[in-house]
Parts: sequence; C-alpha cells; structure tokens
Amino acid sequence: MLNANGLPQQLLVVGGGSDLAVAIIERLATDGPLERVALAGPRPATLERARDRIREHLDEVATFHLDLADPRAVPSDLEPALEWLGSVDAVLVAAGVLPDQHAAEADPAIVANAFAVNATGPAVALSVLADRLERAGTGQLIVLSSVAATVVRRRSYVYDASKAALDRFALGLADRLEPAVGVHIVRPMFVTTRMTEGLERPPLALSPEQVARATIAGIQARQRVIWVPRAAALGVMVLSVLPRTVLRRLPI
Repeated sequence: MLNANGLPQQLLVVGGGSDLAVAIIERLATDGPLERVALAGPRPATLERARDRIREHLDEVATFHLDLADPRAVPSDLEPALEWLGSVDAVLVAAGVLPDQHAAEADPAIVANAFAVNATGPAVALSVLADRLERAGTGQLIVLSSVAATVVRRRSYVYDASKAALDRFALGLADRLEPAVGVHIVRPMFVTTRMTEGLERPPLALSPEQVARATIAGIQARQRVIWVPRAAALGVMVLSVLPRTVLRRLPI
C-alpha cells in the first residue's frame, strides 16, 4: 500500500534497466517504505545490472522479461511479474529508445520500433495495469516522459513525437483514474544517461539523481505533471506560442 506521503511499498517497473528508474528506486528504498521491486525489460544483462545495484539498498528485487517492441505480447509478459508481486502499489514506466533521426528518416522500421517502445507498448502496459489499480481503488502510475514531448523539434521529431504520444495518453489516463489512482507524468530536460551517451551535453544537463529527487518530491506534493527543473514549464510555455517557422530555426 502507499504510505501517508503517497510512496509505494510494492513497485513494478516497465523499463527496469533504465538509469532513471534505478535512481528513483534507490531514492524510494532509501527515503521511503519500498519493500519489493519487479524489474521488467527486454535485455537480461541490463536488468541484472540494475538488480545488483538496487540490492545494495533493497533485498527483494526480481527481473522479468518484457518486450515493448511487441505490444500484443505485453499483457501476457506482465503476468509473471504481477504474480510475483502479488499486489502492486505503484507502476513506474521508464522504458524508451532514442533513435538516430537521420537513420529513422531513411528506414521506416526504426520509426515503427521507436513508437512501439516509446508509446504503443507502454500504453498497452498502462492500460493493463490501470485496470488492476482501478479495481483496487488505489495505487499510482508514474510515467517518465520528457520536455521533448511538449515541443517536437526538426532534429529529433521521431523521438519527440513518440514521447508526445505517451505523454498525452497518460494525461487522458489521469482524467479517467484520479483521484482514486494517482498519475504522475515526469517531464525532465536533457538527462545524462546511457541512452544519451554520445550526444552533445547541454549546459543544464540533469543527472538521474536530480530527476529522482524531483520525482519523489512531486509525488509527495500530489503533482500530476512534474517538470524537472520547474523552470522548464515556463520555457515550454514561451516556445509553444512561437510560430513553427521561428521554432524550427532555434538551436534546441
């Protein structure tokens, strides 16, 4: 169950090998009531690395296969993790891929995979898990989105648009589920992780630990949308009123 501050004891992670997911779990295990975690993802080695790191803070951590690139298999893939947990207080959706934009423009299969992993697969998982939490009348969905989901850019429109699809899906899900089930959509700016290795690092790049702290604070404050940093909301507001002809010329 969730504690008085809205933090979970039992957590299912979709995209359990994510650096952001691990940072959030470590924070929950250190400062919250977290007792058991199920890590679900497609790559055993990545999941095992995450599991070993989390076990420095928490004993009950297990890994399970989940391939979001095959959305039709997601409901059955989730069953072993749900059975192991028994009950689920919260779900953290942290899966994602960042495709090379130029490669995606030349290969529709890359576009299809990006939308499957970043949007369709997570949306199917959220649908399955939302039904479960709604029947229980309590729980929490935490969706790691991105500031990029709010401003689709020429240089990365495949990634941005796929994240935007999940972001909007989560907003609709929040309208359906709240207040019984809390929905928290986390929109960080650029985060230094394995996924962003090789990319030019902006001056205000965030660490996974910074995002984790802001996420926990936002959950405790019952915020539906958690901007990281908070000032990002103002920046997006300004960008949203600019004509596309101006926006596409900006170095963002």
